[in-house]
Amino acid sequence: MIPDIDSQIGISLYTTKFSGIGGKIRITPEDFEVSELISKRATNSITDEGGYAVYKLKKKKIDTNHALSGVFRKTGVRLKSLGLKDASAITEQFVGSPHKGKPIEDFSTEKYSLTKIGFTKKPLSKKEMIGNNFKIHISDCSDNLSSFTEHNQILNFYGYQRFGSKRPVTHLIGKSILQRDFDMAVDLILSFTSTYDSAENTEIREKLSDKTNYVKYYDQVPSQMDIERIVLKEMIDHDD
Repeated sequence: MIPDIDSQIGISLYTTKFSGIGGKIRITPEDFEVSELISKRATNSITDEGGYAVYKLKKKKIDTNHALSGVFRKTGVRLKSLGLKDASAITEQFVGSPHKGKPIEDFSTEKYSLTKIGFTKKPLSKKEMIGNNFKIHISDCSDNLSSFTEHNQILNFYGYQRFGSKRPVTHLIGKSILQRDFDMAVDLILSFTSTYDSAENTEIREKLSDKTNYVKYYDQVPSQMDIERIVLKEMIDHDD
């Protein structure tokens, strides 16, 4: 049986016949650890000599974009990542400055830390990232994983987060933009609801399905819905 959320993002069949082991992941961020891997060439290019600063960004309960936005607000320096890492996890990744200059002093906050590891002659590029190491804890699962033998049948998987783990809408917004139906794109961003989203978010989205409520409920939109707040502010100011 295909779960409903899988169907919503286009998964209609599986490549393996293994029934699975059940269980739960990500009960806590510590259950899901990710560390980024870069090529040997990139690793060897990092030295103590001046150039483009390279840092290790370690974070928890915050996604990459929001962590880098926090770095920018604190330091005025905009860093670039090689890849995006989940919020509901403990992650470690490489980030770098696209410009030469005085490096950022190491610092940490409640949700992330930034540590300088060296410099490169050229800015690190996304092609230098070759993968990720994962350490995943599965709770309340069966013990028959050892019977899984279809390892070579696992295809590269575009996970739920590419579509929206709690609100699978990203692909629908993209489709509307490609079709130049910008009104629909805005409606989807602001008011598309999902049974997997929180009751608080669903309630505010239902209210935003009526454009006459934009001004009335703007201040009630939760801070974590930052993209929605940006779009809503633009619609209030310009209605376009």
